[in-house]
Amino acid sequence: MKKFILLIPILLFSFNKYENELFSYILSKIFNKKIVYVLSKQKVNYPLINVYDCKKADIVLGNYNKCNKPHFVFSYKNLIHNKKAIGAFYWAKGRPQILLLKNRLKEFNLSIPKELDEYIY
Repeated sequence: MKKFILLIPILLFSFNKYENELFSYILSKIFNKKIVYVLSKQKVNYPLINVYDCKKADIVLGNYNKCNKPHFVFSYKNLIHNKKAIGAFYWAKGRPQILLLKNRLKEFNLSIPKELDEYIY
């Protein structure tokens, strides 16, 4: 049992690494940039760069209602209710889901690369 408890932080840390890689890939493709400036409460790694001013950010990870930039949220409910949300990463029935909204991407004049077609709705 002790071995299992020690394994949990390791698994969470490694998932966070893959989550960052996923966001880096998706956001760099959507913005067509190598470095994307992100307003977020969570720590991100290169090529995503944390910024703390909405004006400097390309996108917001999570919900910051005062920021008029595109948002990438972490639940389906937030994707539907937040009109600035262009996409979401969330879990449903034990599986990770990625969803990008075509009409909201167009509202922010963001292109949709062919590699992400399977995630577009």
